[in-house]
Amino acid sequence: MADKSFGVKELNLLNASGTPTVTSPNNLNLNANTVAISTSATVGNNLTVTSTTNSANLNVTGVGTLTRAFATDLSVSGVTTITVPANANPHSSWDVVNNSASAYRFTGPGQDGAEDNPNIYLVRGQRYVFKMNASGHPFQIRVSNGGSAYSDGVTNNGSQTGNVVFNVQHDAPAQLFYQCTSHGSMVGNIYIVGQHLANGVDERVLTATSAYGMTGHSTLVYDGTDLRNTAGDIVSASGSAGSPSHRSSDGNTGMFFPSADKLAFSTGGFSRVVIDDNDGMIIGNNQARATTDSGVGGKLTVGSGSNTGITIRSGTSSVGSLYFSDGTSGDDELRGLVQYNHTSNYLRFFADASERLRITSGGNLMLRSASANYLVMGSSGDSGFGATISNNMNWIRGNQDNLQMNCATGGFVSFEAGGSEKLRITTGGYVNIGGQSTQTTHLLHLQGTGDAGIHIRADSDNSGENDNPYLSMSQDGSTAQELKIGQNGDAGQNFALSLANSPFIHANHSAAYPLQLAHMDTMCVFISSRHNELGLNNYSGTTTAGMEIQNRGNDTATALKLTGHNNTGTPGAETFTQLTHLGSNLTFEIMHAGDRAFHIGSTRRIRVPGVWGVNGSSMRTVQIESDGNLCAPSSIREAKINIESISDVSWLYDFNPVTFNFRTKTEVNGENVWGDKADDGGLQYGLIADEVEAVNQDLCFYDDNKLSGIHYDRMIAPLIKALQEQKAEIDALKTKVATLEGS
Repeated sequence: MADKSFGVKELNLLNASGTPTVTSPNNLNLNANTVAISTSATVGNNLTVTSTTNSANLNVTGVGTLTRAFATDLSVSGVTTITVPANANPHSSWDVVNNSASAYRFTGPGQDGAEDNPNIYLVRGQRYVFKMNASGHPFQIRVSNGGSAYSDGVTNNGSQTGNVVFNVQHDAPAQLFYQCTSHGSMVGNIYIVGQHLANGVDERVLTATSAYGMTGHSTLVYDGTDLRNTAGDIVSASGSAGSPSHRSSDGNTGMFFPSADKLAFSTGGFSRVVIDDNDGMIIGNNQARATTDSGVGGKLTVGSGSNTGITIRSGTSSVGSLYFSDGTSGDDELRGLVQYNHTSNYLRFFADASERLRITSGGNLMLRSASANYLVMGSSGDSGFGATISNNMNWIRGNQDNLQMNCATGGFVSFEAGGSEKLRITTGGYVNIGGQSTQTTHLLHLQGTGDAGIHIRADSDNSGENDNPYLSMSQDGSTAQELKIGQNGDAGQNFALSLANSPFIHANHSAAYPLQLAHMDTMCVFISSRHNELGLNNYSGTTTAGMEIQNRGNDTATALKLTGHNNTGTPGAETFTQLTHLGSNLTFEIMHAGDRAFHIGSTRRIRVPGVWGVNGSSMRTVQIESDGNLCAPSSIREAKINIESISDVSWLYDFNPVTFNFRTKTEVNGENVWGDKADDGGLQYGLIADEVEAVNQDLCFYDDNKLSGIHYDRMIAPLIKALQEQKAEIDALKTKVATLEGS
C-alpha cells in the first residue's frame, strides 16, 4: 500500500480465525482525546502509565512504571517500578458488598466474604480502603450504632460505590461502627488498637488512661512477691468458693467475700465458714442462717448436704454441756442446759434453770413440771429425779381429755381430742383419721361429717425452689416412685421435659406399662414411651412414642375437639375443630366451622370438600411426584440454569398417540398390582411411556430406577418450537405463492 494517510471511522475484525494482528515496522501511536479499550489490554513488554488521577485497577505484564497514581488494586508481573506518594499507600483494603438489605460482607485481610457484619480491627496510624460495591446501601463510619458520622481521617464517608478511605488518627477512639444509612440492621463493630505507655518505671502496675494510652502508678507496685499500695487500700474482687480472692498456690482454698458485709473461707472449692455482720457464723457448704434473733434464728449454723454434727468430747467421768444464758450471775447464767453425764450415762435438759427432761442409760424418758411427773415411759427398775418406774407404761394422758394415747386394749393406738377419738392406728398399720372408724381395707382412711380432703403444703417458708408437694406410689416390692403426682420446682426436676413450677402426673414404672386415664369402662387414654404397648406404627431408625384414645365397643368413633372462643360476648362464643376416627367404616375426618373439611376413606383416598368450586388468585399448577409429594415448579429465570434454545424437535414426529383405559389397581406390601379389567375412569388419550423412553428419555420419570410415567408438561416447549417452525415454513410458502401469483 502506498505511504498515504487515510481515515477510518470504525474498524471491525469479524469471523477471523486465530488472533487478528495490527503490525507496524516502527511505532504505533494512538492519538485521541480518549482511547477506550472495552475489554482487556495485554502489554508484553514495557508500559508507562502517567496520570494525575487515581487508577482503580491496573494489571501489567513486563516492566511497568506507575507514576503519581493511587492504586487500590495493582497486579504486576515482571520488574516493576512504582512511584507513589508514601503516605498514600493503604495498609489493607477490603471489597465490601451487601447481603440483601440485612448485612455487609467483607473480602480481604482476615475476611473471606462469608460472614455477615463482621468485626473489623484497625491500627492507629494506618490507612485502610473499603472498596464499596453496595449500590443502595451507603457505607458510613459512625461514633455509635445509629449515631453521627465519624469523619476524622475518613474520605468519601457514606459512599455506596467507589472507595471509602480511613486514615486512622492517633487519637481515634477504641471503638467505632460501620452502618448503612438506609438500613440500620446493616451494622458492625470497628475496633481500633495501638497504645502508648506513660510514666513507666520498674515494678509499677499499669492501667489504661484512655482508649489509646496506659500509665504506671507510682504508689501501686508489685515486686514479684508482694503487691502494695503505699497511698491507700488494696480492694480485691469478691471471689468465690471455687476461686477465692485471697489464696495461696492452692487455687480453690482461701478467703473470699460472698456478699456485702460477709467474710467467708473455703477449702477444696467449697465454702466452709461464713461470718456475717449480725454476729452470725455458718459452718458448712451452701448453708443459710435465719437473720432474726426472736427465737427462730441463731448466731451459729452448722450444716451440709449430708450427715452433719457437732462433737463435744469430755472425760469418762465428766460432763459435756451446752449452756443458754441471759445474764452473768445466778440462775441467769444457766437458764437453759443440755448436758450429758458420762459417769451415769444419762442426758438431761434444763429450762428456767431447772431440770425438766431426762433420758436414762436404760432408755427411759422422764418429763416433769415442778415436782409432778407428766410423762414417764420406760421399763421397770429405772429411776430419775424423784420418780421410779415400777412397770411398763402404755399410755400418755394430757390435760383432762384433750389427749390420750392407748396402746394396750385391743392392740391399737388411738388419740382423743375434745373428748372423742380423732385418730386410730390398728395393729395392721391402718390409719383412720377424722372419726371412730375401725376399717382395715385402706391403709389411710379419712372421713368427716362435712368436707373431707387432703392438702399438701410444701415450702411454706418459700425458701427452697425444689421443696415441692407430691404423692408417689409403687408396687411389687419396689421402693421407686413408679407413679408420682405433684408440682415441679425447677424445669427438669422430676423428668427431663418437666416445666418449672407446674403440676404433673409422672408414670415411671417401666416402658412396658403405659399411663392410663379412663372414663367409665369404655373410654380410655393411653400414653406410652414406646410403640409396642399401643400397637403404634414404627418407623425404621426412629423411636416412636405416643398416645392412644380408644372408645371400646361396637361401631364406635373417637374424637379430639379443639375449642376456642371468638370476641362475641364475654366469654366469646365457642368455635371448634374436631378430628374424628370412625371405627365403623375406617375413615378419618376433620370437621371445621361445623362442616367436613378433610376426609380420608378406608382405601386411603383423600377428599378436601372445601376446595372444589372456590376461585383463587395467583394460582399455580400442583404436581404429584411418584412418591406422593406435592410440588409446584417455578418458571422464572432466576430459578433456572444452563438455559439453551431448543433447536431440533423432529423427534416429536416419532411418537405414537393412542387411546386406552387404565387397569384396576390394588396395593400389596406397598407395591402396585395391576388387574386385568379396566377401571371406571373412562377412555383416556395419551402416549405409552415405554415407547416415549425409546424416543426421548428426558420426558420420562422413574421410581427407584424403574420407568413410571411421562412428563407431559415437558412436551409443551418442544410443541411450541414445532409450531414456530411450521409457522415459519408456512409464512415462507405463503411468500412464494404470493410471488408466483404476482408474476
